[in-house]
Amino acid sequence: MSGAVGLSVTSVGGDEQVRFAAGLGLGYAVITGIVPGVRGQVLAGDGPVGGEAAGTLTLTPPISLYLVPFGLGEVGYRWDGDFTGFMWGAGGGLYIGEPTDRFAIQAGYIYREIDTKDPAVPKIKLHGPIIALSFSF
Repeated sequence: MSGAVGLSVTSVGGDEQVRFAAGLGLGYAVITGIVPGVRGQVLAGDGPVGGEAAGTLTLTPPISLYLVPFGLGEVGYRWDGDFTGFMWGAGGGLYIGEPTDRFAIQAGYIYREIDTKDPAVPKIKLHGPIIALSFSF
């Protein structure tokens, strides 16, 4: 079982709105390098307090180096004032730390889209860095 505690900053495309997020993710490696999981986070900053809940899939190559690349995909739901709806995201980065260690730093970048299902509101595009402390137990 693995998990991550993270912070992020996202900006909304075409707007000057910035959101700060704190979250927790949990996953279980069904096969080495393939980790399905769940993630939740609380959003604050410009606008009302909101949140996200998503199913995730993290892929890593089966290598034992101090720097290990990862790819991340997610599908979920976001509730955040005007930006409420189904979302998807994709990103990647590096785990910094030995794979057998209990803790590592996760650093990367993610792109997300939110589909509000409202014809008056276009799809919202979000992007920003991933910074997390990963742990295994």
